[in-house]
Amino acid sequence: MISSPSVVHWKGITDRSDLPSHVVVPMRKNICEAATGPDEGVKRILLETADSCEQIWELNTSKERQRAFGEGKSLYHHDSVSGGLLGDPVADVYAVIARENSCILALADGVSWGEKSRLAARCAVAGCLQYLKTHLCTANTTLDIMEILYNSFKSAHEFILKRDGLLTTLCAAVVCQLKDSDKWGLCVLNVGDSLAFTYNKERGVQEVTFGSHCDIESRDMRCPGGSLGPCVGNNPDLRNLTFSFTTLDTGDIVFLTSDGVSDNFDPVISQCETPSFAHTNSLDSTLDEPRVSERTTNASPDESGSDYDLPRAQLYDLAMVKNMTEVIQKESPIDISAVAVCTSLLLHVLGCTQKKRQHREQIQARANHNPNGGEDRIHQGSEREPSRLDCEPPGKLDHAAVVAFEVGLYRGNRRGKPSKVTDNHCKSKNTRPKPGGAEKESRNV
Repeated sequence: MISSPSVVHWKGITDRSDLPSHVVVPMRKNICEAATGPDEGVKRILLETADSCEQIWELNTSKERQRAFGEGKSLYHHDSVSGGLLGDPVADVYAVIARENSCILALADGVSWGEKSRLAARCAVAGCLQYLKTHLCTANTTLDIMEILYNSFKSAHEFILKRDGLLTTLCAAVVCQLKDSDKWGLCVLNVGDSLAFTYNKERGVQEVTFGSHCDIESRDMRCPGGSLGPCVGNNPDLRNLTFSFTTLDTGDIVFLTSDGVSDNFDPVISQCETPSFAHTNSLDSTLDEPRVSERTTNASPDESGSDYDLPRAQLYDLAMVKNMTEVIQKESPIDISAVAVCTSLLLHVLGCTQKKRQHREQIQARANHNPNGGEDRIHQGSEREPSRLDCEPPGKLDHAAVVAFEVGLYRGNRRGKPSKVTDNHCKSKNTRPKPGGAEKESRNV
């Protein structure tokens, strides 16, 4: 039986200081596991820390990858012209760096297609991680972490501009050990439609970032909702930038996804067979109705901005997270690890989109024999024949990525419970960090 969800607090950019403030145990520096991807991820970007220089490809430290793991795939079909997949290269980028009593996760989804979209995502993740790795040691409270996350997004945006990248979403999460408590804190900042979730064996999956899309008047999967990079001049689009906080238990799993994963867990889009949602009414029509919660409020964090005051918006969210819970528990009913979560979610969305890939390949094969036809027109949705539109299989073809971390102390290769004693492995500073600058690119290897 799934228990009640834990309280999630969320705020917009103007009232983030109203979020709960918990004292955190200083973060230890030893890196226990790390990974980046898909493919080379951000391995060509030099990440600078306060005391050393580390290159991300050298941080793929976990052979078994039981606690920190990521994976990315393309859901697109094969292109008979190029011989590869349509939409290549994959523009989703993830990274995870797990230390003894903390973890950083980041995931970006480059808007649209192409090398510059992937470059924007790589720069966003690299710039964000560089700033977090340098400044998280100065955090005394969870509010300090939120401010550092905000400055890391500034660093990410500056890096995108420096490298002439395009637009990208970004979701970054910090798992921290709370002082004088057996709980952990999860601080998240996201812009766009890359989302953060938690999995608990009793509560199932819960979204942490629903505040970034709970007041959208109409749902359009073609629009990310916000982005870093040169959107208006050199300025980013921060309209749905959202700070989120919740507490965690040892053994919980935190995971971030791109919209190629989350959108394909909408039962209306995927139409995959799921016990509770196989025959629901359209959730898209429900989401067109006005929202009942505003992003900014004068109420206290315990009374607003939580998942209990969003009944209308949750119609979509609850369907998505229940679907995710059922898939994760069906594939790995006993040993649900970070690896199992990533694998289960990606296998599910690959299965849900299989018929659509085959359908598109059949259309492309016919178009190759018709000089007046073309895959580009079909993919872009212009001049589509009604008969083809009606018979289009369910699912959303996109790039899909997941990165996950299993919460707990590192004690050898085993998970440990957090200690309530103060940790002096990293000295704290009383001043807040200043926004970081752009990063340097390492030489090719």
